[in-house]
Amino acid sequence: MSGADLDPLDEAGKLLLFLAVSQARLAVQNPQENRVSQAEYQAALAQVRRLLADVSPAQDPHKFMAAKTALESLEAIERGEAMLGGMGPFRGFAEGVLGGPREVSFGGIKIARKPTAEEAFLKAALVVLWEKFPERRPELVKEARKHLGILNQKQVAKMVDNFNQRHDVDIAASRTPISIHIPLVTDLVTNHGYTCLSDFV
Repeated sequence: MSGADLDPLDEAGKLLLFLAVSQARLAVQNPQENRVSQAEYQAALAQVRRLLADVSPAQDPHKFMAAKTALESLEAIERGEAMLGGMGPFRGFAEGVLGGPREVSFGGIKIARKPTAEEAFLKAALVVLWEKFPERRPELVKEARKHLGILNQKQVAKMVDNFNQRHDVDIAASRTPISIHIPLVTDLVTNHGYTCLSDFV
Protein backbone atom coordinates (compact mmCIF):
# COMPACT_ATOMS: atom_id res chain seq x y z
CA MET A 1 0.00 0.00 0.00
CA SER A 2 1.41 3.37 -0.97
CA GLY A 3 1.38 6.41 1.30
CA ALA A 4 -1.32 7.93 -0.90
CA ASP A 5 -3.64 5.02 -0.08
CA LEU A 6 -3.42 5.43 3.70
CA ASP A 7 -6.57 6.66 5.42
CA PRO A 8 -5.61 9.85 7.32
CA LEU A 9 -8.15 9.06 10.06
CA ASP A 10 -6.58 5.63 10.62
CA GLU A 11 -3.06 7.09 10.53
CA ALA A 12 -4.09 9.73 13.07
CA GLY A 13 -5.46 6.97 15.29
CA LYS A 14 -2.18 5.02 15.15
CA LEU A 15 -0.17 8.09 16.07
CA LEU A 16 -2.56 8.96 18.89
CA LEU A 17 -2.26 5.49 20.37
CA PHE A 18 1.53 5.67 20.20
CA LEU A 19 1.48 9.08 21.90
CA ALA A 20 -0.97 7.95 24.59
CA VAL A 21 1.24 4.97 25.44
CA SER A 22 4.30 7.25 25.50
CA GLN A 23 2.47 9.62 27.86
CA ALA A 24 1.49 6.75 30.15
CA ARG A 25 5.07 5.51 30.29
CA LEU A 26 6.30 9.01 31.07
CA ALA A 27 3.85 9.17 33.98
CA VAL A 28 5.37 5.98 35.41
CA GLN A 29 8.82 7.60 35.25
CA ASN A 30 10.59 4.40 34.21
CA PRO A 31 14.12 5.41 33.18
CA GLN A 32 14.60 2.14 31.27
CA GLU A 33 11.83 2.94 28.78
CA ASN A 34 12.66 4.50 25.44
CA ARG A 35 10.57 7.65 25.21
CA VAL A 36 10.08 10.14 22.44
CA SER A 37 11.63 13.54 23.10
CA GLN A 38 9.40 16.51 23.84
CA ALA A 39 10.12 17.92 20.38
CA GLU A 40 9.19 14.61 18.73
CA TYR A 41 6.04 14.39 20.86
CA GLN A 42 4.94 17.90 19.89
CA ALA A 43 5.74 17.22 16.22
CA ALA A 44 3.61 14.07 16.35
CA LEU A 45 0.69 15.99 17.89
CA ALA A 46 1.01 18.55 15.09
CA GLN A 47 1.05 15.71 12.52
CA VAL A 48 -2.16 14.26 13.99
CA ARG A 49 -3.81 17.67 13.73
CA ARG A 50 -2.71 17.94 10.06
CA LEU A 51 -4.07 14.46 9.34
CA LEU A 52 -7.43 15.25 10.94
CA ALA A 53 -7.64 18.51 8.99
CA ASP A 54 -7.82 16.35 5.85
CA VAL A 55 -10.77 14.32 7.18
CA SER A 56 -14.43 15.20 6.83
CA PRO A 57 -16.22 14.58 10.15
CA ALA A 58 -19.11 13.22 8.08
CA GLN A 59 -16.88 10.37 6.82
CA ASP A 60 -17.20 8.56 10.18
CA PRO A 61 -18.52 10.96 12.85
CA HIS A 62 -17.91 8.81 15.93
CA LYS A 63 -14.43 7.75 14.82
CA PHE A 64 -13.55 11.34 13.95
CA MET A 65 -14.78 12.59 17.32
CA ALA A 66 -12.87 9.83 19.16
CA ALA A 67 -9.66 10.94 17.43
CA LYS A 68 -10.40 14.65 17.94
CA THR A 69 -11.16 14.09 21.64
CA ALA A 70 -7.96 12.05 22.09
CA LEU A 71 -5.89 14.74 20.34
CA GLU A 72 -7.36 17.54 22.44
CA SER A 73 -6.79 15.53 25.63
CA LEU A 74 -3.14 14.86 24.77
CA GLU A 75 -2.61 18.52 23.82
CA ALA A 76 -4.16 19.57 27.15
CA ILE A 77 -1.86 17.22 29.06
CA GLU A 78 1.12 18.63 27.16
CA ARG A 79 0.10 22.16 28.21
CA GLY A 80 -0.57 21.06 31.81
CA GLU A 81 -4.29 21.77 31.52
CA ALA A 82 -7.40 19.76 32.43
CA MET A 83 -8.65 17.21 29.89
CA LEU A 84 -12.28 18.40 30.20
CA GLY A 85 -14.06 15.13 30.71
CA GLY A 86 -11.10 12.79 30.65
CA MET A 87 -11.52 9.37 29.13
CA GLY A 88 -15.33 9.24 29.34
CA PRO A 89 -16.08 11.14 26.13
CA PHE A 90 -13.33 9.32 24.20
CA ARG A 91 -14.65 5.92 25.27
CA GLY A 92 -18.20 7.01 24.44
CA PHE A 93 -17.24 7.91 20.87
CA ALA A 94 -15.03 4.82 20.47
CA GLU A 95 -17.82 2.50 21.61
CA GLY A 96 -20.21 4.37 19.32
CA VAL A 97 -18.06 2.97 16.51
CA LEU A 98 -17.49 -0.49 17.97
CA GLY A 99 -20.78 -1.19 19.73
CA GLY A 100 -19.55 -2.02 23.22
CA PRO A 101 -20.72 -0.73 26.61
CA ARG A 102 -20.02 2.87 27.46
CA GLU A 103 -20.58 5.20 30.42
CA VAL A 104 -21.25 8.24 28.23
CA SER A 105 -23.38 7.61 25.15
CA PHE A 106 -23.18 9.75 22.02
CA GLY A 107 -25.32 7.35 20.02
CA GLY A 108 -23.90 5.02 17.43
CA ILE A 109 -24.24 1.26 17.36
CA LYS A 110 -24.80 -0.86 20.47
CA ILE A 111 -24.37 -4.63 20.56
CA ALA A 112 -25.50 -6.74 23.50
CA ARG A 113 -22.74 -8.59 25.40
CA LYS A 114 -20.01 -7.04 23.26
CA PRO A 115 -16.63 -6.58 24.96
CA THR A 116 -15.29 -3.08 25.46
CA ALA A 117 -12.87 -1.72 22.87
CA GLU A 118 -10.06 -1.99 25.42
CA GLU A 119 -10.75 -5.70 25.98
CA ALA A 120 -11.01 -6.44 22.25
CA PHE A 121 -7.81 -4.47 21.61
CA LEU A 122 -5.90 -6.43 24.27
CA LYS A 123 -7.24 -9.71 22.86
CA ALA A 124 -6.04 -8.65 19.40
CA ALA A 125 -2.62 -7.89 20.89
CA LEU A 126 -2.60 -11.31 22.55
CA VAL A 127 -3.45 -13.03 19.25
CA VAL A 128 -0.71 -11.24 17.31
CA LEU A 129 1.93 -11.74 20.01
CA TRP A 130 0.94 -15.41 20.48
CA GLU A 131 1.47 -16.12 16.81
CA LYS A 132 4.56 -13.93 16.33
CA PHE A 133 6.47 -14.96 19.47
CA PRO A 134 5.72 -18.63 20.23
CA GLU A 135 8.80 -18.82 22.46
CA ARG A 136 7.23 -16.19 24.79
CA ARG A 137 3.90 -17.97 25.29
CA PRO A 138 4.40 -18.82 29.00
CA GLU A 139 4.98 -15.12 29.75
CA LEU A 140 2.02 -14.14 27.56
CA VAL A 141 -0.22 -16.52 29.56
CA LYS A 142 0.81 -14.73 32.79
CA GLU A 143 0.02 -11.36 31.21
CA ALA A 144 -3.31 -12.65 29.84
CA ARG A 145 -4.25 -13.78 33.35
CA LYS A 146 -3.40 -10.37 34.77
CA HIS A 147 -4.94 -8.14 32.09
CA LEU A 148 -7.76 -10.25 30.63
CA GLY A 149 -8.61 -12.87 33.24
CA ILE A 150 -7.70 -15.70 30.85
CA LEU A 151 -6.41 -18.32 33.25
CA ASN A 152 -4.09 -20.70 31.41
CA GLN A 153 -2.35 -21.62 28.16
CA LYS A 154 -5.21 -23.88 27.05
CA GLN A 155 -7.70 -21.00 27.33
CA VAL A 156 -5.40 -18.60 25.46
CA ALA A 157 -4.85 -21.18 22.69
CA LYS A 158 -8.64 -21.69 22.45
CA MET A 159 -9.24 -17.93 22.20
CA VAL A 160 -6.65 -17.64 19.42
CA ASP A 161 -8.17 -20.62 17.60
CA ASN A 162 -11.68 -19.15 17.90
CA PHE A 163 -10.38 -15.87 16.53
CA ASN A 164 -8.72 -17.57 13.54
CA GLN A 165 -11.97 -19.40 12.72
CA ARG A 166 -14.05 -16.20 12.82
CA HIS A 167 -11.57 -13.66 11.46
CA ASP A 168 -11.79 -12.22 7.97
CA VAL A 169 -9.37 -9.63 6.60
CA ASP A 170 -12.48 -7.94 5.20
CA ILE A 171 -13.53 -6.41 8.52
CA ALA A 172 -17.16 -6.11 7.39
CA ALA A 173 -17.26 -9.88 6.85
CA SER A 174 -15.42 -10.80 10.04
CA ARG A 175 -17.37 -12.47 12.85
CA THR A 176 -15.19 -11.27 15.72
CA PRO A 177 -14.80 -7.79 17.28
CA ILE A 178 -11.07 -8.47 17.59
CA SER A 179 -10.49 -8.19 13.82
CA ILE A 180 -10.81 -4.43 13.63
CA HIS A 181 -7.78 -4.05 15.91
CA ILE A 182 -5.46 -6.51 14.14
CA PRO A 183 -3.95 -4.06 11.56
CA LEU A 184 -3.04 -1.50 14.24
CA VAL A 185 -1.68 -4.14 16.63
CA THR A 186 0.38 -5.70 13.83
CA ASP A 187 1.80 -2.29 12.94
CA LEU A 188 2.74 -1.61 16.58
CA VAL A 189 4.45 -5.00 16.91
CA THR A 190 6.21 -4.84 13.54
CA ASN A 191 7.21 -1.19 13.40
CA HIS A 192 7.20 0.14 16.97
CA GLY A 193 8.77 -2.63 19.03
CA TYR A 194 5.74 -3.78 21.04
CA THR A 195 6.67 -7.27 22.29
CA CYS A 196 4.50 -8.00 25.33
CA LEU A 197 0.87 -7.53 26.33
CA SER A 198 1.82 -4.92 28.92
CA ASP A 199 3.02 -2.65 26.07
CA PHE A 200 -0.63 -2.37 24.99
CA VAL A 201 -2.16 -1.64 28.40
